[in-house]
Amino acid sequence: LCAFPHNPTSKLKPHSAPTHSYTPAGTYMLNKPLEEIIYDEAGKFVGVKSEGEIVKAKVLVGDPSYFKPAEEKEGAAPKVKLTKQIVRAICILQHPVPNSGKNSGTQIILPAKQLNRQTDIYITQLDEQHKVCAAGKCLAIAATVREMEDPYTELPAAFEVLGFQAGDDVFININDYYEPTGDGKDNNVFISSSMDATSHFETTVDDVMDMYQRMNGKPLDLTIPDE
Repeated sequence: LCAFPHNPTSKLKPHSAPTHSYTPAGTYMLNKPLEEIIYDEAGKFVGVKSEGEIVKAKVLVGDPSYFKPAEEKEGAAPKVKLTKQIVRAICILQHPVPNSGKNSGTQIILPAKQLNRQTDIYITQLDEQHKVCAAGKCLAIAATVREMEDPYTELPAAFEVLGFQAGDDVFININDYYEPTGDGKDNNVFISSSMDATSHFETTVDDVMDMYQRMNGKPLDLTIPDE
């Protein structure tokens, strides 16, 4: 959750420790609970309250977890809507993905059409070179959109590809996927979508680019200027 005191394109950036920002009028409040998002009588964002302290700003940027209906005041119009669920399996393997060679990292997409599904299944495998698991083990993540009544039956095709063996562990979680109900222009609150099942971050980048355009009224220009 980021509150920008001035232009949302200012140089306010994340920092590793709570401190005053080098950007004038900027303040970092890290690892502090959010008690309330404050709006004026017209419904526009005013500031955030944490541990009795109010920090005022002109623009608020956050992910949907801060704006779920349960977090909003009674009677407030919902700012996010639940559109689907993501089934994600985190697997600790004693071996790399079969037939993946000696690659330290692997990404696999199982097409929905081949699986008689509506959505693809995404698989990512990393090993100790990425500092995500102990030596001799691999970490694999398989994810997709929930389509069935029993979410634990969504990923057998992924488990087959991963080549489960004795000693392998799997942890399955189900995450709600929220999307913003508005573009944020009316209240200066700009909300991203939840993380989806994809493993290549393309949709995440698209979401960030969309938020930038909503905040600034124009697309982000990444053209490198001539020297």
